Amino acid sequence: MKTEYKIINMIERLQEEYGDKFVVDSLESNILDTKNSYLSYEFARKIKGANIKAHEQVILDNKNPAYNYHFIENFKEADVDKHTGVIIDSKDPKYNYYCAKDIEGVDIGAHEQAIIDSGDVKYCYFFAKDVSGANRDRLGQFIIKSKDPKYNYLFASSIKYSDIKGHGKVVINSKDPKYNYLFAANVIGADIDSHEKVVMESLDPEYCYLFAKRIPESDINKLKKVVIESKDPGYCYKFAKDVPGIDRKELEEAVVESENLPYNYLYAKNIGDADIKVHYQVFLENGNEADLNQYEMYIGLPYDYGLSPKRVKTLIKEINNEIKR
Repeated sequence: MKTEYKIINMIERLQEEYGDKFVVDSLESNILDTKNSYLSYEFARKIKGANIKAHEQVILDNKNPAYNYHFIENFKEADVDKHTGVIIDSKDPKYNYYCAKDIEGVDIGAHEQAIIDSGDVKYCYFFAKDVSGANRDRLGQFIIKSKDPKYNYLFASSIKYSDIKGHGKVVINSKDPKYNYLFAANVIGADIDSHEKVVMESLDPEYCYLFAKRIPESDINKLKKVVIESKDPGYCYKFAKDVPGIDRKELEEAVVESENLPYNYLYAKNIGDADIKVHYQVFLENGNEADLNQYEMYIGLPYDYGLSPKRVKTLIKEINNEIKR
C-alpha cells in the first residue's frame, strides 16, 4: 500500500495548488483505470467533483468488504443494497457486524447468518450484544455449540435472558480455571459448586485464592488447602490477608517454609496475628544483614531475640544523631 499512499499524497498536493477540477480532469480516468479500491475510495472521498458512481463501481467489482462498508458509511449516494450484498456474500464477520450495527435499514438477519456461517464466535457475541434486532437465542446456541469458554462466559454475563445453564456447562466442561472463576463470580444463577470444583481440581493457586476472596458461597477451607499445597508463598500470603474468617496458621507455616524473604516480611508486617518470631528466624537463617536490619527496623523483634551487631551500631548512630539535633 505504500505506493497507493504516495499517489494520494501527491494528488492532495496538486489539489492544494491547482484545485479539484484540475485533479479530476488530469488524473481521474487514470485512477479509474487502476481498478484499485483504495485509490478510488480516497479519490472519491477527497476530491470534489469526482465521479462517485464510477469509483463506486470499482469498489463493487473488487468485492473487498472493508471498502464496501466504508463507502456506505461515507457516501450518501452509495447503493446500500449492492454494497451490503457484497459484504453478506463475503461472510466476513467483522464487516457484517459493522454493517448491521452502524447502517440503517440493512437486512439484520442476512448479516447475522453470514457471521454464523463464518464460524467466528467473537463476532457472534458482539452481534448479539450490540445489534438491535439480533436473534440472541440463536446466536447463544451457536456459541454454546462452539464450546469456547471465553465467549460462553461473556455471553452469559452480558446478554439478558441467555441460557445460563447451557453456557455454564460449556465453561465447566472446559476445565478452564479462569473462566470458571469468572462465571461463578459474575453470572447470576451460576452453579457455584460445579465451578468451584473445577477451580480446585485445576490446582491453580491464583484462581483458588480469587474464588475464596470474591465468592461468598465458596468453601474457603478446601480452597485454602489447594493454595497451601501449591507452596506458592505469594498466594498463601494473599489468602491470609484477604479471605476473612480463615484459620491462618497453615498459611503462615507455608510462607515460612518457602523461605521467601519478601513474603515473610509482608506477612509479619501486614497480618495482625502473625508470629514475628518465626518470620524473623527466616531472616536470621538467610544471613543477609541488610534484610535483617530492615526487618528489625520496620517489623520489630521477638522479645527473646537481641539486636544484630550491625543493627546495634546503626541504632547508636541514629540515637546520637537525634541527641545532636
